[in-house]
Amino acid sequence: MFQEAIKSTVELPSTWWKRNYGISHPDPTTADPQAIIDYQLTVKRIILERYHDVPALVAACRDDHPAETFELFGCDLRQVLAQAFGAPELTWSSETGCLWDDRSRVPLSRPESAEEINALPMPDWDTVPAVQKVLNRKQEIEAALPSIRVTSDCVRWERANPNGRYGFVTIPSFIDMGPFLMGDEHFFESLLMRPEMSHALMGRGLQWAVSYNEYMRDRFLHMAGEPVRGVGSMAGDYATMLSPDLYDEYAYGYDHTVMEHFGPDLPTNLHSCGPSAHLYEKWTAYPNVAVLQTRWTDGHLARLRSLMPNTLLEMTFAPPQFDIDHADIADIENLLWQAARDAEFRGVSFHAIFTGVRDNAATDQRLRAFFKTIEDINNSL
Repeated sequence: MFQEAIKSTVELPSTWWKRNYGISHPDPTTADPQAIIDYQLTVKRIILERYHDVPALVAACRDDHPAETFELFGCDLRQVLAQAFGAPELTWSSETGCLWDDRSRVPLSRPESAEEINALPMPDWDTVPAVQKVLNRKQEIEAALPSIRVTSDCVRWERANPNGRYGFVTIPSFIDMGPFLMGDEHFFESLLMRPEMSHALMGRGLQWAVSYNEYMRDRFLHMAGEPVRGVGSMAGDYATMLSPDLYDEYAYGYDHTVMEHFGPDLPTNLHSCGPSAHLYEKWTAYPNVAVLQTRWTDGHLARLRSLMPNTLLEMTFAPPQFDIDHADIADIENLLWQAARDAEFRGVSFHAIFTGVRDNAATDQRLRAFFKTIEDINNSL
């Protein structure tokens, strides 16, 4: 019987690239589009030279062409919404290769009541500087790179096993939206202490999200007029911080409303960055999870596979649950084989995050062991 190969990817931090090659990702919101393409091609060339003996990386980098799409940064509704209500613009860090928001300057100053939340207006997206900056950037890139399709993280194509690709609209979870508006401490305190206000914010959050998504979809020709075929990102980056009861009330409660709006049977993309084994049973309430991204935790993957037999499980190996930078080679091999067995050798991909703190020889050795083990597993299928 044919089984699809287990996909494998790794992540090397910006500090590793800067230390070894003196390069860093140009600011994607302001840099010359061609400079970004040149950076991408340079990274490919370095990978081919350094890891020419790793078939998975050679296959990913063997062509000398840029990506077919150019993804805009700064479109994320969590950040756009915060700026619409007064938060400062994002800043780019070349050290980390990321856009950062100033969470010490959140726009909603400790709201206390549902009335305060319900009085917040629907932003006029045409006048929100962050939105117009994104759309102006889109025009700039299209003019500079006419053969490349410009995409947005508001609407994207996601891999879904086994039936190809679904067009997911991205609706940020309520659990992720709140901290950008109110700050982490006040938001999570409010979930417990001010439930009426928190539920009001859930309702307004859905209205803002749907409005923004429709606005942006209409401005990307490859998605304009396309029906919504899937919805992400359910659960959320912060989901791991919730108890099962709070998850039911606020994370699934919001997601259920989103699914009702777009269609309860549509495939969904569920995402929970951190260790989330305490939520696995809660995820079975979602009717059609096509793709799930979450953190690998020792001893729990077999249970997740049994609970979600038809979902593509995208498992991330990261500290402290698994520190690949400092693991023995034998431990890497044993862990990957056990994880593949736990996932029943199907519908799973593995992503390893390196911190780059070890010397290059140690990093290279572990990276090669990671890919070689996945290759051995796939050859055994």
